[in-house]
Amino acid sequence: MLEYEIFAKILHIPKLPSYLDRVEKHIRELVSNANPNIKTPIDRLLSGLQKPKRAFLVIASALCQDGHVDDRVIAGASAIELANIGVSVHDDIMDNAETRWGVTSVNAKEGQGQALLVGDYLLALAIDQGRLADGRAAKLMADSITTMVNGQSQETADRFNLDRSFESYLKSIRMKSASLTASACEIGGICAGLSEKKLKSLYTYGEAVGMTMQMLDDLLDLLSTDEIMGKPVDRDVREGIYTMPVIFGLNSPVKLRIKTLLKDLPKNEDAQPELLKLLISSGAIDKSFQKVSEINKSVASIFDQFDNNRLVDGLMRLPADFVELILDHHVVRLHA
Repeated sequence: MLEYEIFAKILHIPKLPSYLDRVEKHIRELVSNANPNIKTPIDRLLSGLQKPKRAFLVIASALCQDGHVDDRVIAGASAIELANIGVSVHDDIMDNAETRWGVTSVNAKEGQGQALLVGDYLLALAIDQGRLADGRAAKLMADSITTMVNGQSQETADRFNLDRSFESYLKSIRMKSASLTASACEIGGICAGLSEKKLKSLYTYGEAVGMTMQMLDDLLDLLSTDEIMGKPVDRDVREGIYTMPVIFGLNSPVKLRIKTLLKDLPKNEDAQPELLKLLISSGAIDKSFQKVSEINKSVASIFDQFDNNRLVDGLMRLPADFVELILDHHVVRLHA
């Protein structure tokens, strides 16, 4: 079963795949008039993406209090997806990544200059689609993109920092990743005309989901494979981006050996297997999954003021079920 079909089942939204088809069709229509240097790489990325990855949060939030999916919701969902793809294109430039979602990245095929322009084009479209959803949604998109840039900048400044703190890591991922999922949930609520109190709760929920997603992505960079992820793994440590499991390892009894391996990695890829074994044996991986679980438990009271229904129940279950999905289908190197 594909990921979006599992989300449809968890959230009790049987029409979710068809809603996501509408989002994808809308995005393809938006880029249809772009020049071939823009349109061709975007079409390739969309073919690898299969279905929009984050748009489902806009749709679920719009429906969670007996709302409906109209053109404004599709525009809001498209805005989130366009921003997600645009940021990914820029990330691939910074990481010099050769693939994205199982297809050749824009920077690898069209070059870094074109990739930069493609990313900019997608982000501009994202803000415009936010405007079509609601004026407040356009501001949310602009604020979210600004926040993501600041978060990415902070992470870049922390490259190869062996003293990077867990607090710095949390701040960075909250800004560079969770802000977009938080905006997705609030935009869905805006389109549904929910109260300010409920909108704030949806934003808080989306932020927690976004933190979970990014933490898992950081873990999968160590525990999954290129084929499963659709992009190169083991990239973070080679690029000097020390994420949660590495930070925990650097505060464990084997920290001196881990520091040595991290210093060796840029020029010695053979250090990677030993590093992973140490992160597992030191408990750093287990502690990372525990932190993810703690964040997931925090969503329990977020929907207290919502009218209870199956979709709300599904939203509360989603973070924990998402972790289980990842463990079942993506983690293949945990017993290295």
